[in-house]
Amino acid sequence: MIEAPPSQKQSTKPQMLRGSSSPMIAVRSVAKRIGQQEILRGVDLEVATGETLAIIGRSGGGKSVLLKHLVGLMTPDVGEIWIDGHNIIGMKKRVGLARSIIRRPSCVLYDEPTSGLDPVVADSINRLIRRLQQRFGMTSVVVTHDMKSAFDVANHIAYLHEGRIYFHGTSSQLQQSTDRLIQDFLLGRSEHGAAVS
Repeated sequence: MIEAPPSQKQSTKPQMLRGSSSPMIAVRSVAKRIGQQEILRGVDLEVATGETLAIIGRSGGGKSVLLKHLVGLMTPDVGEIWIDGHNIIGMKKRVGLARSIIRRPSCVLYDEPTSGLDPVVADSINRLIRRLQQRFGMTSVVVTHDMKSAFDVANHIAYLHEGRIYFHGTSSQLQQSTDRLIQDFLLGRSEHGAAVS
């Protein structure tokens, strides 16, 4: 199991977990409860500038909720989210920020971009995501259930499990993992070891 290290102090600018430059996206100890359900339980995650990160996990595991936090549609109960060095939690100039992103996007977030598409169209979407990264150096976060898409487009993959980042690494590291929880997810096995049809 690969977990993110403990978060930095809440009031300081984020430091890179790896490398020496600041990340494009830094999520620090983000927690969110909706009603009685605890959706996010202290998520720590970084996305480097120009990187494509795929977020995978079981249905209802909090992937789309995390994505909504990154675009400012939801506010965490606890924690901070930094985008390009700016803390976006309760920002009063969010509309101005959105306009600047629309004019010249440096970061694009995708929620299930290949869901419901046939394999040929899905492949063209994956190629488009790769081209945006390669030609323009865009930072991308892709939430997906499509493991082929995740392996095709992502530099790194984060596995969100029970509201926390359980794994964060390359696609090769994910595939080579001997962790039972990760293997069950990759092979589509239920908790009891039976294959999910």
